[in-house]
Amino acid sequence: MRDAALTVRASASLIAPPTPRMSHGDDRHDRVALGPGRVERDGRPWIPVSGELHPTRVPRRHWRERLQLMRSGGVSVVSSYVLWIHHQPTPGPARFDGDRDIAAFVALAAEVGLDVVLRIGPWAHGEVRNGGLPDWVQAADVRHRTDDPGYLALARDWFAELGSHLAGVCGPASPVIAVQLENELIDQPGHLVTLAAMAREAGITAPLRTATAWDGARLPAEAVLPLWGGYADGFWMDVDEGWSEGF
Repeated sequence: MRDAALTVRASASLIAPPTPRMSHGDDRHDRVALGPGRVERDGRPWIPVSGELHPTRVPRRHWRERLQLMRSGGVSVVSSYVLWIHHQPTPGPARFDGDRDIAAFVALAAEVGLDVVLRIGPWAHGEVRNGGLPDWVQAADVRHRTDDPGYLALARDWFAELGSHLAGVCGPASPVIAVQLENELIDQPGHLVTLAAMAREAGITAPLRTATAWDGARLPAEAVLPLWGGYADGFWMDVDEGWSEGF
Protein backbone atom coordinates (compact mmCIF):
# COMPACT_ATOMS: atom_id res chain seq x y z
CA MET A 1 0.00 0.00 0.00
CA ARG A 2 1.43 3.33 -1.01
CA ASP A 3 1.63 6.17 1.51
CA ALA A 4 -0.86 8.94 0.81
CA ALA A 5 0.25 12.54 1.09
CA LEU A 6 -2.12 15.23 2.33
CA THR A 7 -1.56 18.70 0.98
CA VAL A 8 -3.24 21.70 2.57
CA ARG A 9 -3.25 24.99 0.75
CA ALA A 10 -4.33 28.22 2.43
CA SER A 11 -6.11 30.81 0.35
CA ALA A 12 -6.89 34.43 1.06
CA SER A 13 -10.47 35.46 1.62
CA LEU A 14 -12.21 36.64 -1.52
CA ILE A 15 -13.23 39.76 0.36
CA ALA A 16 -10.50 41.06 2.67
CA PRO A 17 -11.76 42.75 5.83
CA PRO A 18 -11.24 46.51 5.84
CA THR A 19 -8.29 48.03 7.63
CA PRO A 20 -9.59 49.94 10.69
CA ARG A 21 -9.00 53.68 10.74
CA MET A 22 -7.69 53.57 14.30
CA SER A 23 -3.85 53.73 14.46
CA HIS A 24 -3.66 54.92 10.85
CA GLY A 25 -4.43 58.60 11.46
CA ASP A 26 -3.61 60.94 14.30
CA ASP A 27 -2.60 58.04 16.55
CA ARG A 28 -0.07 56.45 14.20
CA HIS A 29 2.63 54.45 16.01
CA ASP A 30 6.11 53.33 14.95
CA ARG A 31 5.56 49.66 15.87
CA VAL A 32 1.93 48.83 16.61
CA ALA A 33 -1.10 49.17 14.36
CA LEU A 34 -4.43 47.57 13.56
CA GLY A 35 -4.51 45.51 10.39
CA PRO A 36 -7.47 43.74 8.77
CA GLY A 37 -8.84 41.63 11.62
CA ARG A 38 -5.64 41.66 13.65
CA VAL A 39 -3.15 43.62 15.72
CA GLU A 40 0.21 44.11 14.03
CA ARG A 41 3.65 44.77 15.45
CA ASP A 42 6.40 45.82 13.07
CA GLY A 43 4.08 44.93 10.20
CA ARG A 44 3.44 41.34 11.34
CA PRO A 45 0.38 39.82 13.06
CA TRP A 46 0.87 39.90 16.81
CA ILE A 47 -0.99 38.43 19.77
CA PRO A 48 -0.12 40.47 22.88
CA VAL A 49 -0.13 38.71 26.25
CA SER A 50 -1.14 41.14 28.98
CA GLY A 51 -1.08 41.12 32.75
CA GLU A 52 -2.16 43.63 35.38
CA LEU A 53 0.10 45.68 37.65
CA HIS A 54 -1.17 48.90 39.22
CA PRO A 55 1.66 51.21 40.29
CA THR A 56 -0.32 53.09 42.93
CA ARG A 57 -1.06 49.77 44.64
CA VAL A 58 2.57 48.56 44.70
CA PRO A 59 5.41 50.37 46.50
CA ARG A 60 7.71 51.94 43.92
CA ARG A 61 10.73 50.04 45.21
CA HIS A 62 9.07 46.81 44.05
CA TRP A 63 8.10 47.97 40.54
CA ARG A 64 11.16 46.66 38.71
CA GLU A 65 11.05 43.24 40.35
CA ARG A 66 7.33 42.79 39.63
CA LEU A 67 7.72 43.91 36.02
CA GLN A 68 10.65 41.55 35.52
CA LEU A 69 8.64 38.68 36.96
CA MET A 70 5.84 39.43 34.52
CA ARG A 71 8.27 39.54 31.60
CA SER A 72 9.91 36.28 32.62
CA GLY A 73 6.48 34.64 32.78
CA GLY A 74 5.74 35.41 29.14
CA VAL A 75 3.76 38.62 29.56
CA SER A 76 4.47 41.16 26.81
CA VAL A 77 2.12 43.99 27.83
CA VAL A 78 1.50 45.40 31.31
CA SER A 79 -1.99 46.82 31.83
CA SER A 80 -2.39 49.47 34.54
CA TYR A 81 -5.28 51.38 36.02
CA VAL A 82 -4.73 55.11 36.46
CA LEU A 83 -6.99 55.69 39.45
CA TRP A 84 -8.08 59.32 39.68
CA ILE A 85 -8.83 59.03 43.40
CA HIS A 86 -5.19 58.12 44.09
CA HIS A 87 -3.87 61.22 42.32
CA GLN A 88 -6.36 63.92 43.28
CA PRO A 89 -8.10 62.90 46.53
CA THR A 90 -8.95 66.55 47.19
CA PRO A 91 -9.54 69.49 44.81
CA GLY A 92 -6.30 71.03 43.64
CA PRO A 93 -3.26 69.94 41.63
CA ALA A 94 -3.03 66.21 40.93
CA ARG A 95 -0.10 64.34 42.46
CA PHE A 96 2.33 62.26 40.42
CA ASP A 97 5.08 61.84 42.98
CA GLY A 98 6.43 58.62 44.51
CA ASP A 99 4.14 55.64 43.89
CA ARG A 100 1.90 57.91 41.79
CA ASP A 101 4.56 58.57 39.11
CA ILE A 102 2.84 56.91 36.18
CA ALA A 103 5.34 58.27 33.63
CA ALA A 104 8.23 56.71 35.55
CA PHE A 105 6.35 53.41 35.69
CA VAL A 106 5.80 53.49 31.91
CA ALA A 107 9.47 54.25 31.28
CA LEU A 108 10.53 51.42 33.59
CA ALA A 109 8.19 48.97 31.87
CA ALA A 110 9.77 49.84 28.53
CA GLU A 111 13.24 49.35 30.02
CA VAL A 112 12.22 45.87 31.18
CA GLY A 113 10.84 45.06 27.73
CA LEU A 114 7.10 45.51 28.22
CA ASP A 115 4.58 47.59 26.31
CA VAL A 116 1.88 49.36 28.33
CA VAL A 117 -1.91 49.72 28.35
CA LEU A 118 -3.16 52.64 30.45
CA ARG A 119 -6.72 52.28 31.75
CA ILE A 120 -7.45 55.95 32.34
CA GLY A 121 -11.14 55.95 33.26
CA PRO A 122 -12.20 58.52 34.42
CA TRP A 123 -14.42 55.88 36.07
CA ALA A 124 -12.31 52.73 36.22
CA HIS A 125 -13.98 50.31 38.66
CA GLY A 126 -10.82 48.44 39.69
CA GLU A 127 -12.40 47.42 43.02
CA VAL A 128 -11.69 50.92 44.36
CA ARG A 129 -14.06 53.35 46.11
CA ASN A 130 -16.38 55.25 43.75
CA GLY A 131 -14.91 53.27 40.85
CA GLY A 132 -11.87 55.51 41.13
CA LEU A 133 -13.68 58.85 41.17
CA PRO A 134 -12.42 61.11 43.97
CA ASP A 135 -14.92 61.60 46.79
CA TRP A 136 -15.35 65.27 45.88
CA VAL A 137 -16.14 64.33 42.26
CA GLN A 138 -18.54 61.62 43.41
CA ALA A 139 -20.32 64.21 45.57
CA ALA A 140 -20.56 66.77 42.73
CA ASP A 141 -24.06 67.65 41.52
CA VAL A 142 -23.54 66.18 38.04
CA ARG A 143 -24.65 63.12 36.09
CA HIS A 144 -21.55 60.99 36.39
CA ARG A 145 -20.28 58.90 33.46
CA THR A 146 -22.29 60.90 30.92
CA ASP A 147 -21.82 63.92 28.67
CA ASP A 148 -23.24 66.18 31.37
CA PRO A 149 -21.22 69.42 30.88
CA GLY A 150 -20.48 69.63 34.60
CA TYR A 151 -19.03 66.12 34.69
CA LEU A 152 -17.08 66.66 31.47
CA ALA A 153 -15.50 69.81 32.90
CA LEU A 154 -14.19 67.84 35.87
CA ALA A 155 -12.96 64.96 33.70
CA ARG A 156 -11.36 67.31 31.16
CA ASP A 157 -9.30 69.00 33.87
CA TRP A 158 -8.15 65.59 35.14
CA PHE A 159 -7.20 64.41 31.65
CA ALA A 160 -5.28 67.65 31.10
CA GLU A 161 -3.19 67.08 34.23
CA LEU A 162 -2.61 63.43 33.35
CA GLY A 163 -1.71 64.29 29.76
CA SER A 164 0.80 66.89 30.90
CA HIS A 165 2.41 64.32 33.19
CA LEU A 166 2.57 61.69 30.41
CA ALA A 167 3.86 64.07 27.73
CA GLY A 168 7.29 62.45 27.67
CA VAL A 169 6.04 58.88 27.31
CA CYS A 170 3.19 59.19 24.78
CA GLY A 171 3.62 59.43 21.04
CA PRO A 172 4.68 57.44 17.97
CA ALA A 173 7.67 55.81 19.67
CA SER A 174 5.95 55.34 23.03
CA PRO A 175 5.69 52.08 24.99
CA VAL A 176 2.03 53.09 25.56
CA ILE A 177 0.30 51.07 22.84
CA ALA A 178 -3.29 51.25 24.11
CA VAL A 179 -5.59 53.37 26.24
CA GLN A 180 -8.77 52.00 27.79
CA LEU A 181 -11.56 54.54 28.15
CA GLU A 182 -13.96 54.15 31.07
CA ASN A 183 -14.72 50.56 32.13
CA GLU A 184 -17.81 48.38 31.70
CA LEU A 185 -19.83 51.26 30.24
CA ILE A 186 -22.02 49.43 27.76
CA ASP A 187 -24.82 51.88 26.97
CA GLN A 188 -23.16 55.28 26.43
CA PRO A 189 -21.42 55.14 23.03
CA GLY A 190 -21.59 58.90 22.63
CA HIS A 191 -19.81 59.42 25.94
CA LEU A 192 -16.98 57.12 24.82
CA VAL A 193 -16.57 59.23 21.67
CA THR A 194 -16.36 62.33 23.86
CA LEU A 195 -13.79 60.74 26.18
CA ALA A 196 -11.68 59.62 23.21
CA ALA A 197 -11.59 63.18 21.87
CA MET A 198 -10.80 64.60 25.31
CA ALA A 199 -7.94 62.15 25.85
CA ARG A 200 -6.40 62.97 22.47
CA GLU A 201 -6.85 66.69 23.14
CA ALA A 202 -4.92 66.22 26.38
CA GLY A 203 -2.07 64.44 24.56
CA ILE A 204 -2.93 60.96 25.86
CA THR A 205 -2.44 59.14 22.58
CA ALA A 206 -1.96 55.49 21.61
CA PRO A 207 -2.54 53.47 18.43
CA LEU A 208 -5.28 51.44 20.13
CA ARG A 209 -8.24 52.66 22.18
CA THR A 210 -10.34 49.99 23.85
CA ALA A 211 -13.62 49.70 25.72
CA THR A 212 -15.42 46.84 27.48
CA ALA A 213 -17.52 44.92 24.96
CA TRP A 214 -19.43 42.36 27.01
CA ASP A 215 -23.17 42.10 27.73
CA GLY A 216 -24.15 43.32 24.28
CA ALA A 217 -22.33 46.63 24.67
CA ARG A 218 -23.15 49.41 22.22
CA LEU A 219 -19.75 50.80 21.26
CA PRO A 220 -18.70 53.46 18.72
CA ALA A 221 -16.64 51.50 16.18
CA GLU A 222 -14.89 54.65 14.96
CA ALA A 223 -13.62 55.52 18.44
CA VAL A 224 -12.79 52.28 20.28
CA LEU A 225 -11.75 48.68 19.71
CA PRO A 226 -14.23 46.32 21.42
CA LEU A 227 -12.40 44.29 24.04
CA TRP A 228 -14.16 41.22 25.40
CA GLY A 229 -12.84 39.14 28.28
CA GLY A 230 -14.07 36.76 30.90
CA TYR A 231 -13.03 35.22 34.18
CA ALA A 232 -11.60 31.72 34.27
CA ASP A 233 -13.88 30.70 37.14
CA GLY A 234 -17.05 31.59 35.22
CA PHE A 235 -17.51 28.10 33.81
CA TRP A 236 -17.67 26.70 37.35
CA MET A 237 -19.34 29.59 39.20
CA ASP A 238 -22.07 30.21 36.61
CA VAL A 239 -22.53 26.67 35.33
CA ASP A 240 -26.36 26.94 35.42
CA GLU A 241 -26.53 30.23 33.53
CA GLY A 242 -26.93 30.51 29.78
CA TRP A 243 -24.58 32.16 27.35
CA SER A 244 -24.52 35.94 27.46
CA GLU A 245 -26.16 37.81 24.60
CA GLY A 246 -22.85 39.61 24.21
CA PHE A 247 -21.19 36.59 22.59
